Parts: sequence; C-alpha cells; structure tokens
Amino acid sequence: MRIGLYNVRVGTYATGGTETFIREITTQLAKDHEVFIYTAGENVTPELQSLDATVRTVPFLRGGTRFTNTLTGIAPIHAHEIESLSMYAAARRHGFYDRIDAEVDVLSTHSLLDNALATRQVDVPTVFRVPGIRQGSFRWRQLLSRDRSTVRVANSEATADRLDEWLGAAVDGVVYAGLDLNQFSSDGPSVGQPEEASILYLGRLDDGKGLFDLLAAHARLCEAGPVLLRLVGDGGIEDDLRERAAALGTLDHVEFVGAVPHSRVQEHYRGAQIYCLPSY
Repeated sequence: MRIGLYNVRVGTYATGGTETFIREITTQLAKDHEVFIYTAGENVTPELQSLDATVRTVPFLRGGTRFTNTLTGIAPIHAHEIESLSMYAAARRHGFYDRIDAEVDVLSTHSLLDNALATRQVDVPTVFRVPGIRQGSFRWRQLLSRDRSTVRVANSEATADRLDEWLGAAVDGVVYAGLDLNQFSSDGPSVGQPEEASILYLGRLDDGKGLFDLLAAHARLCEAGPVLLRLVGDGGIEDDLRERAAALGTLDHVEFVGAVPHSRVQEHYRGAQIYCLPSY
C-alpha cells in the first residue's frame, strides 16, 4: 500500500510529540509499505532525511519569525496555524494535492487545521489522528465541523472522552503512541550528575504546555535549596520563559537546552531525577 502522512511541522521541527510520532510510525510502516511524507520547508531535518520514505515539500511561513510574531500579536491566530495556512496556500499553487491523489492510496493527517484544509482538497481516503485537546473551544468546534476525514481516531482514551464530552464528536478508535523499549532503557550515557537535584521537561516551548506553571512550582522548590530545571526543546515562548524565570529569581537554575536529536533524548531522561509534563 502507498501511505501518505501530511503534517506541516514534521519537515523542519526535530522536536514535538506529533512530529516524533510521525517519524517513528514512518519507520514501522516503511517495512511493508511505500511511504510518502508531505510537509513544508526547504531544508528538512536530518531525522526526516534518514527515513525510508519519499519526502515532498512546499514553502511556508515558519512560526517564531518577526513577521509571524507580529501577526500573532495583532490577530487571533496561532503560529502553528500560520504555518498550516501558508503550507496550504503553497500546496494549492504547486499542485500538491493533485500529486497526493496520484501517489498514495490513503492519507493520514495529524493536526486539526492541517486536517480541515487537506481533507477538502484530496479524493483519496483520509485518516485523522486527533491530537490531545486542551479545551472545548469555539475554534476546535469550527475546525472539527470542517473535518472530511474517512476515519477519525484519537491519540488516547482521554482525548476520545474530551471530544465526546466537550465537542460532541465521536471517534472510530484510539491509536496510542508506542514506546521503543530497546531505545529507552536505564543503561547508557546520561546528561547531568546523579547526585544533582534536577527536573526535566522535554517538548515544545509553546503555549498550552503549562511551562509558566512549571516555572512557578520550580521557584517554590528553590526556596528550600537549589534545584536545576532543564528545559529541552524549542518554541515560540522561550524568551517569555526566560523573562519569567528572571522575574522569579530562578534564571540561574533554569537551563534552556534547545532542541536535541530524538536519538539523544533518552540521555536527558536518564540524567533527571524527576520528569515533569505539565501540559493541559
């Protein structure tokens, strides 16, 4: 079977749960199927280049630039939505969706806006894997109303329940992200010292991740003694996080590591005493 995966960020973002999931599932699917990845950006990540898949790209406006930051400051739009909309506009100009229909037997989407845009442009069957949702907002309701996917699955039972309770939307099943036990083990190199009191966050530095709450909780812990908070990942609110840590007086105890290759994230897990995922 020829399987297509459509996601604006997987081409240029090395970190992020959805992006990592797409790369990992591509590795598994490519064992028995021909896989095509449709994404945006001129220079795709080495992680994506190493996959046994055909990668198609179009230009887009990447979030975090001065232009996109200005747009998000004056309009009710998120950076990732600007990315998706700009990819969609470029895809229309470059005949991207006609190519998808010609190349694959089924297309999988992984974000609300990508799904709402792409499923209205292609004729092949589509599978929408719904990511975690934070609230039953009007924005989510509107995007789901434009969903034309053939099959809709949730990334967890919790997401399925929230879709039903908050938005009155049903799913056809649940597909959890897997874990490679051979890759994630207690044996091997680690970042940091074993005796070091440390907390790890690993993921995107974006709104909705609960990172300002994490900084506030970390500041309270530091009142009893220094604790290192290591933030691994990049995103659009890093400068705001640095300012908040400085205001809390804990900037010297917060390490902004930046994005790391997926092959090295286990080193950070091994080196932390506590892992915290404050997303909500």
